[in-house]
Amino acid sequence: MSDQKAAGALTMADVTASEIAGDQTPQPASAAPLANCANCQAPLGGAFCQACGQPAHIHHSLLHLAKEVVHGILHFDAKA
Repeated sequence: MSDQKAAGALTMADVTASEIAGDQTPQPASAAPLANCANCQAPLGGAFCQACGQPAHIHHSLLHLAKEVVHGILHFDAKA
């Protein structure tokens, strides 16, 4: 299991445990980063990478993939 997947699993386990226990205390924003940037591998400390600016959470669904395929088919460059 990669470090990023392990960090995600630990985070989900912590969230699940706090939900079961009814813990309403907010998690500190200054906690140690749990993942690295997918673009430059710098440690993440917020919603965006401080080194390159890429969003920390990149979520692409199947609907997004379908939109990209349709966009690629209908919006092609015809410089012929």
